[in-house]
Amino acid sequence: MAATSDAEKHAGITVHGTKGFSPGRCLRATRDYEPGELIATFDDPLVAFPDAAGSKTTCHHCLVRNVKLFGCAGCEKAVSYCGSECQRANWKLVHSKECKVFRKVRAAVGKDWLPTPVRALVQILFRLSEVQDVVANLEGHSDKFRARKELWENMKLQAYAGLHYVGRKEDDANLNLAAEILCKIQTNSFDRFDADTGQSGTFLDPLLAMANHSCIPNAVVLFWKRKAYLRAEMPVKAGDGITISYIDYTKPLAFRRQDLDLYHFSCACPRCMNDMDVYQVCGASPMLKSNDATISPGAERLGSRPVSAGPSDQEAWRARVEAIYAESAGNPFEKPKVNPTVGERLDKLRDDWEMCRPLIDAKLWALEPLAKTIRSATMYYLAADRLANALATSCLAALYCDPVQYVAPFKQLRLTGLMLIAKVLTQTSVPDTESLRKGAHPDVVVAMNKSDQASMLHAILLLVTSLAPKGHSTEWVVLEEAKVMLSGIESIAGRENDALLLRQWVADPERDGPAKTFFRERVLSPIEELAHLAPLVIAADVDS
Repeated sequence: MAATSDAEKHAGITVHGTKGFSPGRCLRATRDYEPGELIATFDDPLVAFPDAAGSKTTCHHCLVRNVKLFGCAGCEKAVSYCGSECQRANWKLVHSKECKVFRKVRAAVGKDWLPTPVRALVQILFRLSEVQDVVANLEGHSDKFRARKELWENMKLQAYAGLHYVGRKEDDANLNLAAEILCKIQTNSFDRFDADTGQSGTFLDPLLAMANHSCIPNAVVLFWKRKAYLRAEMPVKAGDGITISYIDYTKPLAFRRQDLDLYHFSCACPRCMNDMDVYQVCGASPMLKSNDATISPGAERLGSRPVSAGPSDQEAWRARVEAIYAESAGNPFEKPKVNPTVGERLDKLRDDWEMCRPLIDAKLWALEPLAKTIRSATMYYLAADRLANALATSCLAALYCDPVQYVAPFKQLRLTGLMLIAKVLTQTSVPDTESLRKGAHPDVVVAMNKSDQASMLHAILLLVTSLAPKGHSTEWVVLEEAKVMLSGIESIAGRENDALLLRQWVADPERDGPAKTFFRERVLSPIEELAHLAPLVIAADVDS
């Protein structure tokens, strides 16, 4: 089979606008796209490598994780690969020149890694003769970086380091060139963050970099190995600008503006212009109706704000929410603990829960920082091996946090949240009452004992395997995991009738009948009951 050309891979998009002229360039769709549909694939990035934290567990070419790696002998294993094919490809691409840099770094400072911007600069400088036209076409906003003295001085230090390591003369011309490239790296690179491992890296593709930002994006970028997928997140019409989010759009407005300040522009999307919170955005989303066909409270309930949602003075309420968020964020220069103890997790949960009390009283579970606190509660209960409580809090997040923040049912974070419930159910569904009671809230134990946990698990796995190709790709590790678990539960004798009803519901969730009734009574209702118990579960621990 012939390889797919770049023109074919990117046939659904076109670059519109001119560099240096307002409003700048953007990607536009050349045809209509349905939610979850693949718009384009990018598999030949200008720069792609893991960050320092993941450098010992990630192949430095294909970026596959947690496999047996073989270190490059030339740089004393500063860079590793999953096999000879990746080693040869990366050697040809850049490592034949980069290898000596890591030897220099080790000799100079005793480390075997470079800061991400410096390594990206080094790689581009080594390849400049072949990529200079591509680099020249990128926007860098260097004038705006220069206007910030401290930021520009830091850029110059990184530029000096890059020039030194590649052996270029450190004169004004080269220094300006290197600093300009660093501005372009900062402006156009993606943080290749992996939510499943917490590891990240950098990914720079010149065409993908043309996608503009919105805090209500119609598309999303997802990574797998050395590829980036651009997928529609809501309906996209031919001629529409394709927008993605550069930041976490669930934050309050003031904090989104802080994050976007690094990109030197102000967002003019409806979320920002009208200071809409996640409930308001959810209620106006074209994806709202699709939540009747998944594990959620349903479109009607998701689209309406909780009745006790704060005081009538909305300006004062927004200021209060921002103050709570600022307090929860703490010192931005203080790194969070990498592996906190169970006791430290509980102490943090206790502080954050108390901080979020106004949001809890208003039942605004999806507002940050309360949603993050609920997810942290689940991590605490898992670390403490209190699985019944973890099930309750993960149900609260899956029902009343995730669908409001991320309205599309196939959104990656929603599917990983459902998989977390599934993994807990594989352990709590085993009939071991004594183990189940361990550290569990008694009301949760009662709810679990009367629930059909096998059907809950089965339904979740059917949904994940159905939605994951839209939410990421057929290559996503979470999809493979769900398929294995689904095969296991479908091999259990005596579940044939239940399995048939669940498959009928997934195939046609709107159709009234036995399948819909079975799903609501045996799957959704028990999850709702557990979710409603979660605040009592957390309060019992943090108030003790």
